[in-house]
Amino acid sequence: MERDWIVVMAKKFAATTKQKDNDENNTSMNDEKERRWLSNTNITMKQIDLGCKVCAPAVAGFVIAAFQTTTTSNDSSFNTKEQYNNHGKDLRGAAVLVGLTNIVSLLVEYACTSFIYYNIPELNKKQQQQSGREEEEQKTQEEGRKTSLPSSTASNYDEVKEGSRDVGCGLFFLLPDGLQIYMGQSSICWAGIGFALLYLNVLTFGALMTTYLVWRGMQFSTVGIWRGVSAAVGLLGTVVYHYSTKYLSIESTGMWSIIFQFTSLSIAYTSLFLEEHYLTSLAMLIGGVCLSRVGLWVFDISITQLMQERIPESIRGVTGGVQKSLNAFFGLLAFVLGILFPSPEDFYIYVSAGYSSVAIALILYTFSIFLTYKRENTTTTNQQYRYQQEELRV
Repeated sequence: MERDWIVVMAKKFAATTKQKDNDENNTSMNDEKERRWLSNTNITMKQIDLGCKVCAPAVAGFVIAAFQTTTTSNDSSFNTKEQYNNHGKDLRGAAVLVGLTNIVSLLVEYACTSFIYYNIPELNKKQQQQSGREEEEQKTQEEGRKTSLPSSTASNYDEVKEGSRDVGCGLFFLLPDGLQIYMGQSSICWAGIGFALLYLNVLTFGALMTTYLVWRGMQFSTVGIWRGVSAAVGLLGTVVYHYSTKYLSIESTGMWSIIFQFTSLSIAYTSLFLEEHYLTSLAMLIGGVCLSRVGLWVFDISITQLMQERIPESIRGVTGGVQKSLNAFFGLLAFVLGILFPSPEDFYIYVSAGYSSVAIALILYTFSIFLTYKRENTTTTNQQYRYQQEELRV
């Protein structure tokens, strides 16, 4: 839905607005309305996501406290066998409540999804177009045409093949089908890989960093407070994105956001080598991580919208699925590094790996998106200048 449906909904909004305004010729204005609606919707969805991440821990704490009985021992040891057997039974109600909440949420989500799908006919057009192409694809297969892509994307074979030449990888067609299509989108794929690399970063108040902070002597309650602060600062990033795109392009917004994240994490990374200065080290670590969340979520929304605008509709779902898989892979790789280096004393090792991944993401975005955008923008400006000079001469 995030990478496909709202793009269709944005086009629907622009078309409806054009009909109301009776403005059939002003294409640039309609495109700007479509992009603005798409940007605002991306921001709203991210705000809902981050807002839930801020509120969920607090709500969970209240639920656990409400169901926890006063007879539960505060000591980690058990004096009798009965205490051991009854340990945790008072939290069964909390578990049942959380489970019921998830079920209700699932039903509400399904109802809302169905409502949107059946009230926007454009969402069903893709299926109708694909079913209309089945006969043509079957004839093509009967004629003996060999293709490495699935039938649902066979019409994009030439486009993906041309994209593979841009990538310049001779082993391109040895990749899985979905990854072939993804890598064929040379205008955005490297930036997407850079974004996936950010999931390797462990300076995020996740499980690994929480363990390290506790090992450094910080209380769990204090870690929880700073985790909430970090999430709230990240929520602020959605507001920053909204104002940034009013004055800058999406490409420029993504550029400053990844630079800001890298700079903030540089402060946090430096703190690991100042452990003898306890308070200074913790202040740099926590402050750098909290600030980096602004850059992270601004960059997240920038990459999401660039993919929505640059990837063709017929393969948008495939590339979105590959992007999710890459994100999950590098997120899993971060935990693998935690398994390989389990000691808190080795925290700097996988922090170094994550910090390096952010640097690589910065490089990939700079060369694949930002410099290309600046070069194209400069070329367009020069052409307009020459055209104006020619008109003056005439």
